[in-house]
Amino acid sequence: LHTLTHEKPAFISQTEPNNRIAIVIHAFYLDVFDEMLHHLKAINKNTIKLFVTTPETQVTMVASQLAKNDYDFTCVGVTNRGRDILSFLKILPEIYNQNFTYLVKVHTKKSVHRADGAHWRNDLYIKLLDPPVLEENIKFLQHHPEIGILAPEDHLVSMGHYLAFNEKYIRNLAVRLGMEMETVLQLPFVAGSMFSARTHALIPLLLLNFVEEDFEPEQGQLDGTLAHAIERMFSVCAKRLDYQIRTRSGKITGDYAHAEKSIVDGIHMTN
Repeated sequence: LHTLTHEKPAFISQTEPNNRIAIVIHAFYLDVFDEMLHHLKAINKNTIKLFVTTPETQVTMVASQLAKNDYDFTCVGVTNRGRDILSFLKILPEIYNQNFTYLVKVHTKKSVHRADGAHWRNDLYIKLLDPPVLEENIKFLQHHPEIGILAPEDHLVSMGHYLAFNEKYIRNLAVRLGMEMETVLQLPFVAGSMFSARTHALIPLLLLNFVEEDFEPEQGQLDGTLAHAIERMFSVCAKRLDYQIRTRSGKITGDYAHAEKSIVDGIHMTN
């Protein structure tokens, strides 16, 4: 992997919890990455570190932009496979090894096949990256140690209602994690795969030992890939460690605004 870093002096022991927040970004679309940085500019840079994945051809450009804005960051070049999911799996061990207790996972979502793609993305950014909301979300996790994944409001949906083309993958992965499918179907998941979380709640993902070849080549798929299934498996991993998956309000959205009807298989999610 092509990795560039810009480290500020660390004043905490590596054996101690890192009190900063890991902002995990998959920066595929550079124009949307610029948009995301506007949200981040208002955040106190001393309270965060950016962990950025981007296509290998963009590493130098992205790292230069981050350094210019004086961010503490790690930037990793990745291939165009597995979208934001495989990229997240590649950088998660580094976040864990640096003892970050909390993270915020976001990506440069465009959903160009949807008329409401920009609205979907902006709603997620506002509910995750705007400074007052970011602070409130992390405080909520601090005050509720039983919660592993904190979803943005209106983006937590039922696993069963939106299973569709992903069921085969999810059944196989649930078995590997030692979870009954009946339990899995009772869980909600975060549509759009952007959320705040306790880092420890996601560690079971690393035990699955995915390699790049496990993920389908990129062909613009709207659903049914391993990446789409793992979007739902975040919740299963948290549950495996007895964490809850919820929004601050506790609401699960029944009729998700960004789901589409499929002629073949009822309802499916799109990214």
